[in-house]
Amino acid sequence: MQNVQLSKSDKISFGIFLATIVLLVIGFVLNSVPSDLIKASIFIFGTTAALIAWSISRYKEGKLALPRQNILCSFYAVALLAAVSSLFSGSIGKSLFGYGTESISASFLWTSAIFSLIGIMLLNTEKRILLVWKSLGILGFIFILFHFINIVFRFSGNVINLTGLWSDVSILAGVITLICGILLQKTELSKWEKTTLYILIAFGLFTEITLTIWFPAFWWVSTVFALVLGIVAFFNSGKKLIPWVFIAIFIVTATCSFFPNFVGDNLQKFANHFSKTPNTFFSATFPDRAVSTWGITLGVTKGMLKDNPFFGPGPNNYIGEYLKNRPEEANYSNLWTGDFNYAIGIVPTIMISTGILGIIAGLIFLVFLAFRTMKTIFSKTLSNEKKFIVYAPAVSSLFLWIMLVIHASGVLVFTLAVLSTVLYISALSLQNKIKTLLVNKKGINSGRITVYIIISVLIALMLLSTWKEGKRLFASLNFSDAVSATSNGNSDFASAEISLNKSVSLTGFDIYYQSLLDLNILKMNRVASDTSLKTPESIQEFKNSYLNASSAAMMAINADPNNYINYISFAKFAEASIDLKIPGSFEMAKEQYTKALVINPSDPTIHFALGRLEFLNGDIEGAIKELETAIKLKSDYVDVAVVLSKLYESQKDFVSAANAMNYAIEKYLPKREPQLYYELGRLLYLAGNYDVSIQSLTLVVNSIPDYSNARYFLGLSLAKKENYKDAVTQFQAIKKYNPDNKEVDTIIDSLQNGYFPNLDNKAAVAPNLIDGKSTASTTSATSTVTTKKKK
Repeated sequence: MQNVQLSKSDKISFGIFLATIVLLVIGFVLNSVPSDLIKASIFIFGTTAALIAWSISRYKEGKLALPRQNILCSFYAVALLAAVSSLFSGSIGKSLFGYGTESISASFLWTSAIFSLIGIMLLNTEKRILLVWKSLGILGFIFILFHFINIVFRFSGNVINLTGLWSDVSILAGVITLICGILLQKTELSKWEKTTLYILIAFGLFTEITLTIWFPAFWWVSTVFALVLGIVAFFNSGKKLIPWVFIAIFIVTATCSFFPNFVGDNLQKFANHFSKTPNTFFSATFPDRAVSTWGITLGVTKGMLKDNPFFGPGPNNYIGEYLKNRPEEANYSNLWTGDFNYAIGIVPTIMISTGILGIIAGLIFLVFLAFRTMKTIFSKTLSNEKKFIVYAPAVSSLFLWIMLVIHASGVLVFTLAVLSTVLYISALSLQNKIKTLLVNKKGINSGRITVYIIISVLIALMLLSTWKEGKRLFASLNFSDAVSATSNGNSDFASAEISLNKSVSLTGFDIYYQSLLDLNILKMNRVASDTSLKTPESIQEFKNSYLNASSAAMMAINADPNNYINYISFAKFAEASIDLKIPGSFEMAKEQYTKALVINPSDPTIHFALGRLEFLNGDIEGAIKELETAIKLKSDYVDVAVVLSKLYESQKDFVSAANAMNYAIEKYLPKREPQLYYELGRLLYLAGNYDVSIQSLTLVVNSIPDYSNARYFLGLSLAKKENYKDAVTQFQAIKKYNPDNKEVDTIIDSLQNGYFPNLDNKAAVAPNLIDGKSTASTTSATSTVTTKKKK
């Protein structure tokens, strides 16, 4: 690449380019606007402005030098395939532009490609590359110090970050520690500079451990990098100096890789000495994005290759493929009630969404990147300090792209991965290792026209992205106003509705229609509770809210008919209308739940909802059928098993009821739950299985000795086995807390006389017994028992 002086417009472009990088790292807002939306907006607006300024010189020159480099070309191929795939996706707008918070939409990918192109053109001197590195060094210092202080001292009682995802903070902290290690090995530094770097490494490692001690993939990658860099530093040093800094990083990361529980538990104990709320210092305090697994990712990929082999479902449509091809493993993950909008990482998500062609282009990009960067890392010619500008971006680029393969990071990590690659290729170009394709080399008119066309297309794409992103940003700001109007005790529904309607008019996103639906349901409930619909005005207000809610539900479906959540929202609205005696509500709710199942057939929660709906309609057999289907999809669905037990009991099928309750106990992780064992023992008694009933109820009374209801059924079970002596013991214990209960007296008299008491209702429920002070309320769904504390 030619090493030329920058024109005035190029200098402006470089300034905007550098300012964009700075704002990407430190820019954030403290309200409900998603952090990723802020980062994406900065990236798109900054790239557009830098492109326009850069294009002025290209128009004047009439020529354009395009880099001919395998890494860049394969990356551009991925961006191009994402755009083409969007056109075949069936949801062009969503695939092209998304919601503005994703790094997987086609527009974000072509923005990244244009950003990299501008960067390669502008960073054509070592001085400018070093200026970017110095800026990144200052930003890295601010980044680490900010999060360290913020985590330790918890400003304003909140813990905020500059990335939007706590795992991303750790990933960037990991890069910073590695770069600091490289600086200590590759450059001559003053004492205070070395001290600063050591502090940054210590703070960075602390931040990583605090935020993501249970992120094994991150620790394994960090361990491998520390080991490789340490070995390379040792053998490349002429005096074979021991790279203590990489040894220290390796020891810490390896310990976290092999013994995360040991490290986490001990640090938690240490943190408890300084925390006002013990046991909340780690993951509970630092929520993060739902993470998929390789098993789920591979299962979705297999399904995608059958349905959309060449171009895939299109960017931003991974969720649809996940729902259609949801593997059984997903129902047994810790996050089974949610949906995975991403594969295991951002890169696999992009590859899967763009089909076989996208997978091939993505793999080529990763192979070229890995080969080139590893060649640089192991090169013995990079020992002098000037070669830091090649070595450091090689390490950071490879590290960040690997993390994007194994983790669904946000916008900041993706953009910094692109920037690292740009810095790396720019540094290589200074060594004349990058060839260029010069459009209009001879200055012919046809060549100038080609240059104009290329630049005009790029500007048009970025202006389109900027326009869309601006609308999404303002829509999100209006949505934030709506949230504020109805939160923290506020009930300014009118202002909230105005703000939501603005959001809808700007973007037409289904999420805003869903919020309008929820808002109108709140208005309906308020009118009904405040006035009981006694006046013509209140009746009309209720009708208007109902019609608006119904309209919002249908508009959400029209906005995205492939989002099953829209159908569930409509179904829940219709289900709530059943209590209001609105005709057709049951049929409407069932229809919407059924449509949701077509899109998401393997979700047990939808069958659970249908079971509840059938129960409300009085169809017990239909409810049981739906719940049994939910259990088949998720065998450890304890809530369903408990409800099934109640439904079986209502049908007098005590054997099935007991089996369902026993099933719930077997699948329930916190074993020996007294309430479940009580219900099981009661049902076993009703089913006539007295031996097992005694075993189950004995566990309960051993755990809670003053549980009168449990002793009641234990005593009856013992009496059925003609063990009257132990049965009397149980009822005498009950008598302690129920001295005035005549039925207990009658039962004791019968047992002492050697015969089973005469119970009119077969003792399906205990007769209003009072438990001891340590016993919680134990009223079952089908019981009329009310238990009270003894005073």
